[in-house]
Amino acid sequence: MNKSRLIALALMVLAFAGVTQRADAMVVTYNLSLTPTDGSPYSGSGLLTLDRPVAASGLDTIAAADITGLTFTIDGHTFGLGIPKFTLVTVQFLNGALYDITSSAFSSDNYVSLFTTAMYSYYDMHTGHGSNGVLTATLAATPAVPEPSTWAMLILGFAAVGFMAYRCRNAPAAA
Repeated sequence: MNKSRLIALALMVLAFAGVTQRADAMVVTYNLSLTPTDGSPYSGSGLLTLDRPVAASGLDTIAAADITGLTFTIDGHTFGLGIPKFTLVTVQFLNGALYDITSSAFSSDNYVSLFTTAMYSYYDMHTGHGSNGVLTATLAATPAVPEPSTWAMLILGFAAVGFMAYRCRNAPAAA
């Protein structure tokens, strides 16, 4: 087998190997906002990370296995997955918008609590500070990352152009 056929075969194998790869997990991140409706100064923020996109229409209940991250920070206290005394019940989206995050959380000393549904309720027994409000989510802007097959096709295209340029340069002159 001559050199040019060997190179062409190698490029074809590389192309097919790259095309068959697929990104299985699509990570979607939402910025959470806890906005008080009772005039209190205790607003908060959070982050919700899912392993799949949310349905654009209808009620979409997210399974716990598809939630890779959930945190809330309010009045200097952080609650969320992986933090003791945090219980996540459900996360639901309705027509692509956050509908409900049902959870309950207590600080390690049981004096600070956060309960969420479509609304939220926060209370600190040490200071007597509390807040009630609305819980909203906005899709966080994430940069697009090409799949491995896209990179393989790009590299294959550059290699093919380079190979053609090499062949044209070294081709014998026609008489």
